Amino acid sequence: MQCQICQERPATIHVTEVREDPDVASANHLEHHVEHQHLCSACAGQLELPFVAPTKKSLTNPKHMAEIWKVIQATAQKQYTQAAITCPECGMSLTEFRAKGRLGCARCYEVFSPQIGPLLERIHNATSHSGRLPGQDVSARDRTRQLDELKRRLGEAVEAEDYESAAALRDQLREIQAPDER
Repeated sequence: MQCQICQERPATIHVTEVREDPDVASANHLEHHVEHQHLCSACAGQLELPFVAPTKKSLTNPKHMAEIWKVIQATAQKQYTQAAITCPECGMSLTEFRAKGRLGCARCYEVFSPQIGPLLERIHNATSHSGRLPGQDVSARDRTRQLDELKRRLGEAVEAEDYESAAALRDQLREIQAPDER
């Protein structure tokens, strides 16, 4: 088997990383994501793994075992710290969210954003709402999107000091906006 990084030397070090997968967590148990890497000793040395070239002697060396123990403790502490985060509004914890699969209130999105941001990105391809709004018809939604796009382009034109384009965009905005929005 070849090294997955350099694709040149044979892989002599095999790293298995097991991570909790909150996307697949159910109420009764947590799913784990397992990732395998097959590396040569040179590439593994550049990754600063806890120990690189295990031998019979190094596996019984207390120094290497202490390094492994430190990594395990640091990982457990990080998981414990993340699980202890709670929303000040509704009191929901990250562990509770992972078990239920639902957030407790709107503030939870802010409190848990570092943990749920990647999840939302994978599910919706965005971290902010861009879908339909309740009670809004298609033409109103299209008009709103067109106004937002014109405002964005107007801001860019002003920032670039392209005042002619900015004036034209301003005029387009005025034409589209309803009389009560001016």
